[in-house]
Amino acid sequence: MLLNQHTVNDRINYFTNLPALRRGAFAALDGVSSQPKELQYLGPLVATVAMAQTLNRDIHADVARVRRMLGDLEGAGTDHVQAIRDYTKGGME
Repeated sequence: MLLNQHTVNDRINYFTNLPALRRGAFAALDGVSSQPKELQYLGPLVATVAMAQTLNRDIHADVARVRRMLGDLEGAGTDHVQAIRDYTKGGME
């Protein structure tokens, strides 16, 4: 493991750098964009669940936290999350 579990969990629990999170989300999608559409969605989910299990994290709590953060992630002057939504509407149907 790159970092011990305690350190990674602390970094996740106290993460507040929204610009970095926006860029990370966009980079994750960009990284799988050459895959078939269903794998662009399911692949990152598999990776996320496997990582959550390894770190003993409550995936449902993490998803709920991200859902609460979306308003701030989509704030004025930002475009990463909207670009992901637009890509999904136009490219994944």
